[in-house]
Amino acid sequence: MSDEIEFWLNGSLSDTVFCDPGQTLLQYLRTNLELKGTKSNCDEGCTGACTVLVSKWCPRLAAYEHRAMSSCRLPLGALHKTHITTVEGVGSSKNPHPIQERLFECHSVQCGYDTPGLVVAAYSLLVQAKTITIQDIVKNLDGVFSRCNGYRSVVEALQSFEGTTNTEREKLEGSFSEKMKTAPKYPLVFKGKMTSWTTVNNFEDAKQLLTANTKLFYGIPNNKKLTNSVVSITNDGSIVVNDTGILVDSNCTITNIVEYLKTKVSGLDEPKQEFVQKLLSIFHNIRSTQFRNSTSIGDALDECVELSLLHATLCSTDGRMKMFLADEKIKKSISIPWISNNNKFGFEKVSNRRGNSHAVVCAAMKLQMNGTSITKMSLFVSCETKKIKEAKETASTMVKNDEKKTEEIKVSLEKDVGSGEDCLLLANLVQKIVSKIKNNGRDEAPTVDKIMSTQFQEFVVGLSKDDIEPIGKPFPHAAGLLCATGEAVFVDDMPSYRNELFMEFVTSTRAHAKIKKVDASKALAVAGVKHFIGYKDIPEGKNLFATVGSEDEIIFAEDHVLYEGQPIGAILATNENIAKRAAMLVAIDYEDLDILVTIDDAIEAKSFFPVAGHFPFKNGEPEEAFAESEYVIEGSFETPRQEHFYEETLSMLVVPVNENGEMKVYCPTPNAFMTQTGIANLLSIPANRVTVIVKRIGCNYGGKAIRGLPYAYAVALAAHISGKPVRSVLTRTQDIQWTGQRGEFRGKYKVGVTDGKLTGVDYMLYKNGGYNTDASPDILTCALVHIDNCYKFPTFHGTGQVVKTNTPSNTAFRAYGAPPAFAITENMMFDVATELKLDPIEFRRNNFYKDGDTTHFGQVLKEDDVTMEACMDECITRADYYKEKELIEEFNKKNKTKKKGISLIPFNYGVGIPPSFGQGGALLNVNIDGSIIIFVGGVEMGQGFYTKMLQIASQELGIPMTKIHISESSTDNVPNPHISGGSSTADFSGNAVKVACQELSKRLSPFKEAEPKAPWEQWIGMAFGSRVCLSVASFYASPAEYTQYSLDEKKGNRWTYFVNGASCSIVEVDILTGEHKLLKTQIVMDVGESINPAIDVGQIEGSYVQGYGYLAMEETLFSKEGKLLSRGHDTYSAPTILDIPPVFNVALLRKATPVENRRLLYSSKGVGEPPFLSGASAFFAIKSAVVAARADRGVEGVCKLATPSTPRNVVQAIYL
Repeated sequence: MSDEIEFWLNGSLSDTVFCDPGQTLLQYLRTNLELKGTKSNCDEGCTGACTVLVSKWCPRLAAYEHRAMSSCRLPLGALHKTHITTVEGVGSSKNPHPIQERLFECHSVQCGYDTPGLVVAAYSLLVQAKTITIQDIVKNLDGVFSRCNGYRSVVEALQSFEGTTNTEREKLEGSFSEKMKTAPKYPLVFKGKMTSWTTVNNFEDAKQLLTANTKLFYGIPNNKKLTNSVVSITNDGSIVVNDTGILVDSNCTITNIVEYLKTKVSGLDEPKQEFVQKLLSIFHNIRSTQFRNSTSIGDALDECVELSLLHATLCSTDGRMKMFLADEKIKKSISIPWISNNNKFGFEKVSNRRGNSHAVVCAAMKLQMNGTSITKMSLFVSCETKKIKEAKETASTMVKNDEKKTEEIKVSLEKDVGSGEDCLLLANLVQKIVSKIKNNGRDEAPTVDKIMSTQFQEFVVGLSKDDIEPIGKPFPHAAGLLCATGEAVFVDDMPSYRNELFMEFVTSTRAHAKIKKVDASKALAVAGVKHFIGYKDIPEGKNLFATVGSEDEIIFAEDHVLYEGQPIGAILATNENIAKRAAMLVAIDYEDLDILVTIDDAIEAKSFFPVAGHFPFKNGEPEEAFAESEYVIEGSFETPRQEHFYEETLSMLVVPVNENGEMKVYCPTPNAFMTQTGIANLLSIPANRVTVIVKRIGCNYGGKAIRGLPYAYAVALAAHISGKPVRSVLTRTQDIQWTGQRGEFRGKYKVGVTDGKLTGVDYMLYKNGGYNTDASPDILTCALVHIDNCYKFPTFHGTGQVVKTNTPSNTAFRAYGAPPAFAITENMMFDVATELKLDPIEFRRNNFYKDGDTTHFGQVLKEDDVTMEACMDECITRADYYKEKELIEEFNKKNKTKKKGISLIPFNYGVGIPPSFGQGGALLNVNIDGSIIIFVGGVEMGQGFYTKMLQIASQELGIPMTKIHISESSTDNVPNPHISGGSSTADFSGNAVKVACQELSKRLSPFKEAEPKAPWEQWIGMAFGSRVCLSVASFYASPAEYTQYSLDEKKGNRWTYFVNGASCSIVEVDILTGEHKLLKTQIVMDVGESINPAIDVGQIEGSYVQGYGYLAMEETLFSKEGKLLSRGHDTYSAPTILDIPPVFNVALLRKATPVENRRLLYSSKGVGEPPFLSGASAFFAIKSAVVAARADRGVEGVCKLATPSTPRNVVQAIYL
């Protein structure tokens, strides 16, 4: 007999009949109930997009407990007698919650895919606490990842709730059913098709139910670890603190442990307080808020290296931290006895980021002390392998002499754990723990300062909806409130078709191998599976094709696989679960081949793509300049891969009309043109039968433009073969594998300098292209064009090669080839200034381009192209650079274990599209009621593009934005749309909208003249009655001379205009752990006459944080076998809300643009890509701190700091 799972959702009892207890809440919400506000983008619970509020009655406290949790990790079987609040339950666009309104009004919404998670996480905090602090806000949002908004606006939006008293708990609990308080009758048994689930409320019952095939959990299970037979103990365990120690039931959540210990710590004596504070520091910094809320310590011991290390260390002597067992298979409770007066406990963890962190290395020790001398030590460490190892040799060495230096400790650690196991970083951790214990040091309590940015004060202002001159004003994102309430529709949010199929790809598990056999027979035998498709199902000659590179792109692998994760085929089934299970049953036999992963591997194997015919770039004779130069310096610099990690993974819904070969393609692509024409070519039908519809994209950054094409073609093929609607949604791992990254670069340079002026530069660049060309050759070319940044190179030579490896194909990423080129050159400038002891600001200033200069690629610069000096000077003033520099020098003199660094870097970014692509269309339709709908070729992907289009139409027509609407972009309304990207989308589509509005105004002018005081609606009625066409199709092409350029001759205008700026960052670096924190950032940019300064500032902030992550923490890792190791947010460290600086100011340069230099749209400039370069100032601030740390060790001059500047790389730069 089976019980029925009973829980409430947004105030109503949910129907769980026929639901499997192992089904996740996220899938139940989105699939069973079609509630799409809660987003899915990680499948691991690590990004927070799927956050919900889980409430339950706690008899022990006689109160409700409210916790934010990740719904993708919550099986339905664990939710009995709970209430779930989703973003739909928080508020709607008609009746929004103040949180939703604040995020909208404060410009915190960009792509909007992340916003529902932010809303629910913030709402959960208000429900939990009547009053909150900024510390609470930021810490509780550490588990919600946002790739686009830069977090600053989120913090400032929510700061308004600090210190206020709210009644959210009372309002929510007032809607609860009294049945939630009714105690269930245990054991509860839930039986589904896939899972048999038993919930008990004590350990003895659990013991009786365990069998060889049963999996036991101590609370809410990790859904990834479910089996078909589950026993779960309710996660309401207790904690006891008494004279002997701390006793924690294994079914107590990490959050409950933290909350309980906080209430007890003040009543303890000082040694016990110190010990509990250390425990709190460990527990409170385990992963994310959502993880700590849902995970019991009994389960966490198997998942969290911090707890495993703690357990090993405290169990090592005298029976400390015992597990009391109900049975050898059951951990009933964990006992942590007090550390005796002559014992000390220390623990340190190093992570790549500050929020939602996973340990890179950990060390824990227990010391027996005699005064200040160590008489006994137990030392345990965890390093690269995440395995716990006891360091007996090191402990013995430290007991004999605890003053040993880093190198000596490193040598002993190598004997304990192996030479490749981060022994240098571990040696520093050991020193730090010992020093802290001997000096009675306390852990620094993490503090979060209130943010008060200049841009918040300037741009969060009340604006009228009736404004008819909106250009230049900070209107919020047009769909911002819809995003905040979860009502904004993304592709996978579209309602399901009754007969649709789900497509799950079968991908390679090898990085390079010959395919000997593919057997899908077992998969096809599964009920609900309809098809297996592979390369044999593709029309002859259509599997191999070209995108923007060579003809080396394929839809499905044929005889060989060239990287791990390459699609070999796909399963079509009646639902997602069946498709995924069946895909795992497809058997593939391989014959392994040699694997190339790194640039070094490829160079050694001479694995290169053909060199471009227009290489090299050359201006003058650098070698002759070197011969006459006062100094000649050579160096190299490598930039890392970077994962796009956009919010919305690749997804598609293709609906065949089954008439004349027509199909509707719903796809989050910025490249509808190539998606449409490629599908038409694949299926041998005219392009007019394929309509590609893009409503919005949950971020892009270039990753979906080209790498999404073979994916789109495969899904369209599946719909064509099946004749049914086909839906596909890639997992985060699949998406990372398919769409590639920003490929790593290696740059070698030689530079001549005389009297602080550059005389010549010679560059050799290598780029990892991955398994095929994609855009890599063009990115390399672009890098060599952008490599000058702001600087005049009197003589120049530059060339490069793209290497071929067995990794995913690297592709376009925000700012294309500029970031690696910029970083290579700025590292050169940094090292030259360091070696020659030049002032870094004046050295750069002395080499700036001037009006009329010619670049190394042959473009003559105009006055408005070279405003970098004005930006730099404004940044110096606003950042108070010289004063900060003095303070930092003083700080560094006084502090030996921490160093601060400052860096102020100018940047110059060329924007422009070759003439054949420099075009855009628009369609403007006026309805009889006067309302207008606009279609444009560009697409909204979080950059505020549609909002700017509405502002343009409003300004040109003299009507409020509320009368104008943009629903979507589609190829049947605006044909042949140019790829949205290159910071040019608003330039082309905006001008097309402007042209359309001007034409409409021309048509309406007779009626305005006849009735000048009539309302807009009357003019439209008069035009309609006079049979005037109220539909305007328009087209805009940028003048060819703007970007008429010859790569072969190196002449003309490669860029339409340049965007200049400067950024200053200040950091603090712990020289023992290599960890850093951003303290202050000031950015100044010249974006022309901004159409919407608030949107532009939001782009600048998000771009800065992304650029900061690129060089400072984001690390894509592969094994030697070519397997991707960084598969999600838990293993790929992109910045979180805890990583942004408390002082984060952005200013737009105020200036009058000369008439002769006003180009394109209202004298505005594209702002999507250029500010990415600003994030590099954080890396060079870290490098500045490293230089200061090395100076303390007697090492002067240039240092090599590898990218990204992770703790491991920082420590190596200081000590090696």
